[in-house]
Parts: sequence; C-alpha cells; structure tokens
Amino acid sequence: MRKLGSDHSILFFASGEISRKIRTCVGTSRHTLDSSDVLIWTLRETCTQIIDNGALWASQGESFDRRHTAWEKYEKGELTQSEVADILREPESRTLEELYGVRGEEDLTSGRPLSERQQAIRERCQQFGIRSGDSSALLEEQERELAHEKEDEREVQRAVGATPLDHSLDPVLITFVQTGQDLNRLKLVSLLKCLQETTQSSTLSTMSKHFFQSNQLFATEDFSRTIVLSSADRMDDFLRAVRWILTSTNYPNVLLLLSPFEANILLPRVRLSQNTSLHVYSPRTSRKVRSMEDLNFFTVSPQRCFTRPRPRIMHELNLFSGQLFFSDRKSFKDVCDMLGLCLGEIPNTLRGKIDGGGFVKDEGARQIAGIRDSLFENNPMAVLRELIGWRRKGRGFALTHVGLMLHGNNLGPEEFAV
Repeated sequence: MRKLGSDHSILFFASGEISRKIRTCVGTSRHTLDSSDVLIWTLRETCTQIIDNGALWASQGESFDRRHTAWEKYEKGELTQSEVADILREPESRTLEELYGVRGEEDLTSGRPLSERQQAIRERCQQFGIRSGDSSALLEEQERELAHEKEDEREVQRAVGATPLDHSLDPVLITFVQTGQDLNRLKLVSLLKCLQETTQSSTLSTMSKHFFQSNQLFATEDFSRTIVLSSADRMDDFLRAVRWILTSTNYPNVLLLLSPFEANILLPRVRLSQNTSLHVYSPRTSRKVRSMEDLNFFTVSPQRCFTRPRPRIMHELNLFSGQLFFSDRKSFKDVCDMLGLCLGEIPNTLRGKIDGGGFVKDEGARQIAGIRDSLFENNPMAVLRELIGWRRKGRGFALTHVGLMLHGNNLGPEEFAV
C-alpha cells in the first residue's frame, strides 16, 4: 500500500446490495461511485459496529473485572473456594424479570461500588453513547447463545456388507517358487487390473496407458480379488493391502504381490528355494516409521544377496499401496516427473501452460520444465487422491508429503530434514 497512488492502484468490487447501501449512505444517485464513497461508507459502518457491539464489549470487560477481583481476593484468603466458584460460574439461564424487567442504573451494580476498571468502562460507554450494563437485548442474545450450543455428533460410515471370496492358489506358482522360472505361465494381473472393479478404473485407464501397467509389477489373482462382486458392488472399500512381495533371481526387477493366504502356504517352500525370495512390505504412513521400500526389512530366503528394484517401479508400488511420505527430495521429484507435475517456481515461458494443480499437459512445456518420461496425458491428481482415500479408510492425509503433492503444493528441503 506504500505505492498506492504512484504506481499502484486499487479496485473495489461490490455486490448490488452493498452498492445500494453505499449510495444510501453517501446520499448519491450517480452512476459511478469512487473510492471516497467507499471509504465514507466503511467508516460509518465501523462506527455503527462499535455502537452495536459496545454493550457486549462493556459486559465482557465488567465480567472479567469481577472474576479477576474475586481471584485476587481468593489468593489473599478473603474468599473461600465455593464463593469464588459462584462468581466464576456463568448463569445458565435468566428469568423473564431479569431479561425484560425495568431496572435502574443502581440495579445493574447491585449496590456495589464500581472498581477503577469498571468506572473506566462506564466512562468510555458514556463517551460513545452506549448504555452499559446488562441490557435486555444483550441478555436475550446471551440466553440464545447458551440455549443453542453447537453439538457435534460423529457418524461412522462403515463399508457395506459383502461376501468374502474363497482363496485359491495357482499350482504354477508353487513351481515358480521352486525353480524361479516360467513367469509367463502364471495367471498374473497388472495393478490397474486390481482396480478394475473400482469407481475410478475407467478414469485412470483413460489418463495413462502405462501407469499401473508395468511389465515389472504384477499381482496374483488371489491378491486382486477379495469379495464376491454383484452388478452394484465396487471394490473401493475392499482393496487388499500390500504386505508380501515375491521376487526371483531370474527376474531381478519383477515384483509379484501375494495375498496373505498365498504367502502362508508358500513360506516353507521359499525357505528351501534358491531362486525366489519373500519380502515383507508396508507403506510408510508416518514420518517416524522407517521406509520399507528397499525390501530389506524382513526377507525370507536362503540367499543373502538381493538386487533392489528400479526406483520407478517402487514409486508406482508406493502410490498403489498408499504410502504417504517420501524418503528424500529426489524421490519426490521423480514422482512429480512421473505424474507430469511442476510444483516449483514456474518460469515465465510456462505461464498459462500449467494448471492450478501443477500438471503440465503440453509436451513442449514438459521439456522446458525438465519433466522426463511422464506417464500421464491428463491430470491424475483427483484419481490418486481418491485411491489414497480408499487406503486411509476415512483418515485424513492432507498434511503428509503425498497429500501436499496431490493438492498442488511443493515440498521444500526442510520437509525431509531428519
């Protein structure tokens, strides 16, 4: 505002109702209003507000003085604890005589002498033409506020009833655990196929031809199916959590998601196998929990060496499973590139080419922004927020790394400080 009038200007926008009030206040009917008319109306509204709320201000001040004085007397031993409690306690209701009865000025003080603070409040009220004390309108307003206190009642919306699907184990999977070969013979599904019966499956498939469709990230049919589906059922509330991952030495970058039923049956065979390993995985949903995306937290395998999968594969798995925090800023930047997001400072050459959520759709603009190998043609933010919401089961995630990213916010280095 320091440059207002020199190289800065200000423009007022008002509704028709406010425009009519300004014209009534300044007493003009001309077509165009200027800044002086707005300022005159603002000052008069401020004065009116002071007068209207003056009685409330005086009542709060005298109530504070009365309680503060009582507390000081209690500390000096002049009042008992019960007497102080009676003074501090606000009356829950008032009689009709107290609300609307005719009272003089001496009734408002109950014959007690005014303290210095109360005397100052009364003088200020006289200065502004405000009637101090408990007026009937003020008492009625307080009565209404006490009688209609806001009540919050939590309503738990549980998932609709569904029939669980019987588990099944593919016999070829047992052979794969023993030999680590013939992956193509297994009945595997992509991560997108796991979301096929959800409300967002068609939207996600039209946004990308590659995301959740990697040839290095699969799930078994038993993992992908959890309930018996009817024509009206959806899998939104029944997605299986990612807990067990099977890897093979013959396919070092391929991750196979197993159900707990399959992991339990295959566990003894994996312990004897020289070709496969079983890894425990869980998405990181808290800052204080260590990340398990290296798949080294707990591994069932006779062999000690393990090749960590490529970061791009783990980023897709983390988003699918509902991980909320990145291990470092590089991972955050890689995920932004994968989603086609530019959340940092926008260059002048990209003005107007990035939407409100940070998504860059134009391929030329992506090259300028340094986005490499994006998997999306359209903005995936809303779909991914919905997916994370299913994983969270109603719990909020807006202030997490992934939540901030999916709402178009950039993450600074301080977000990853240990």
